[in-house]
Order: sequence, then structure tokens, then C-alpha cells
Amino acid sequence: MSAHARSKIPPGSSAPLLTIEQVATSLQVSKAQVDRLVREGCPVVDIAVPRGPGRRQKRYLRFDGAAVMGWLESRTKGGAS
Repeated sequence: MSAHARSKIPPGSSAPLLTIEQVATSLQVSKAQVDRLVREGCPVVDIAVPRGPGRRQKRYLRFDGAAVMGWLESRTKGGAS
């Protein structure tokens, strides 16, 4: 497993962050649908990985599973009212 694919634990949290693939699997949706949720405001952690002198940092999206589920629940309740 590469270094960027490993789960990370954010400061002040005991749960590791999830990759887009892990979120898609847990929600039983495609990665494209997870991208759409991010554009709609789904909570995400943007991790920058240094690549070398003169090169842009590579960006990786990671997700806090509890925050994502809370966001989805609030959207569902808000839409049902």
C-alpha cells in the first residue's frame, strides 16, 4: 500500500479518515456520486502531499465517516420536511 493510500487519523479524533473508494463502498454508490456529494457540500479533508522542488502538491480527499453520515442524515431530514 502506498503512503498516500493509508488511512490518516486527524488531530483530536480517534477514527481514521476514509478514502473516496471506502466512502463509495460504504454508501454503495460510485466514486462519481461521492464526487457529486462533495460538490454539494459533503464534509471532506483535503490533504496535500509534497512532490518535489518546483512541482505542485498532489491533493487527496479524505473523509471522516461520522461527519459524512451526519451530513447525509441532516440532508435527508431537511429534504423530508
